[in-house]
Amino acid sequence: MFIDDTRPELRGETRPGLKKLFFQDGITDEMVDAAVKMGNALCALGCGKEIATDLTLLTLYDVVLLIADDSGSMKTEEGGKRIETLKIALKFVAAVIKLARNEGIKAIRFLNSKKVWTDVQRKTHKIIEDHPFRHWSRIGTELKNKIINKHVFGSEMKRPLLVITITDGDAEGESKNLLVSVIHECIEKLRDLHKEKTEHGADAIGFQFAKVGNDQGAERLLKRLDDDLKVGDYVDCFPSR
Repeated sequence: MFIDDTRPELRGETRPGLKKLFFQDGITDEMVDAAVKMGNALCALGCGKEIATDLTLLTLYDVVLLIADDSGSMKTEEGGKRIETLKIALKFVAAVIKLARNEGIKAIRFLNSKKVWTDVQRKTHKIIEDHPFRHWSRIGTELKNKIINKHVFGSEMKRPLLVITITDGDAEGESKNLLVSVIHECIEKLRDLHKEKTEHGADAIGFQFAKVGNDQGAERLLKRLDDDLKVGDYVDCFPSR
């Protein structure tokens, strides 16, 4: 059993700004119990204890997902395998987030669609199957318009926000530097917005980027983000396996 191993990790979480912004009264027993329940479920599914402990921190977050490449390359490259990989990845993310948050993924957006899926718990394959893959990959532009402006500065944040972006290539149709600039602008605005409460206002958000497929442009994108001195501390990048 996973039992209480997660309690000190969850209570010690970490980013100092979170306590000032969202958990002024500390991490409650209810939050810890939810994390322990999630950890037990993950371990029962075969997840290692260390990874399960890390994943239980998701119980503190709202999660939004940006499918950052719904361009034509998803269909044309690698015989369409990238779409199948995306289905698998999305199913896995939804299953994990459902354990952390009963409502599931707070929102799923595509770069080139106005449609919004909210509180997604399952049947994610239908979202992918029903979506036309075409147009460009303006990752920085749409991250700002559809995620940051909407979920960070367009409404009150009840919890810290984790933004997961999945892409199969580099940004297109915009400056190569725009994505870094958008993330940096968000970080600076959060610091300024919450400066009276804490110097760690940017702890309210975290960014994760993952790739599907073998495109070298996507590798360069992830490396560019990971190595950037201005945003690197707020970005985690995961290559495809």
